[in-house]
Amino acid sequence: MKCNVCGMDYGMTHNCAGVPPATNPDDTLPPPSGFAPMHYLREALRIALWDDAAIRRTSHDPKALYYGCFIWAIANSLPFLVLGIELYSKGEVERSMQLGVDLLLVLPVAAILALLQIGLCFVIAKWFMAGEGHFVDILRPLLLGSIVLALLAIPYVGIFVGSIAWIAVFAMVFQEIDGIAPLSSYLLSAAVGIVTRALTAGLEDAFR
Repeated sequence: MKCNVCGMDYGMTHNCAGVPPATNPDDTLPPPSGFAPMHYLREALRIALWDDAAIRRTSHDPKALYYGCFIWAIANSLPFLVLGIELYSKGEVERSMQLGVDLLLVLPVAAILALLQIGLCFVIAKWFMAGEGHFVDILRPLLLGSIVLALLAIPYVGIFVGSIAWIAVFAMVFQEIDGIAPLSSYLLSAAVGIVTRALTAGLEDAFR
């Protein structure tokens, strides 16, 4: 038999859970097939602008992980590229070329630090804040949302603007996917984000 209220099939007895919550149609839009960089770029920008539907949608999209890795790499490379162009325009060709070599060394370490940041937040949320999400479901929208790290390339204020934007995206993803309370997600993201951002900035300065 089938319950007319919740739609569940049952035998002799049935504990009805009530009417199932309505599904947001924006959450179930299928991802495009094939090569679709512009779609994932738009999704990344939506996440950067705190679009909760885009966060939930990309958390279940396997291809978001690969496009997110590419966006993360570009966003983290941009400050080096801007500085390299500046040095090249001043005639310091050797220093600009050396910066490109340094970038190849910095990116893998920065990737490890980013995974440690996300992993640490995930473990803390899981153990102490009753987090409900899965690590990969959090990683996908976070990698796409890392497009905000391109703000680090802005002279003087970039480190502050980019870090604040990243903490905000970080908190939104944990709030939507892990079910963490808004204040807790911001405090968690800020605390871990400040530490890892300081380590990353120190690493970048060491190579400059």
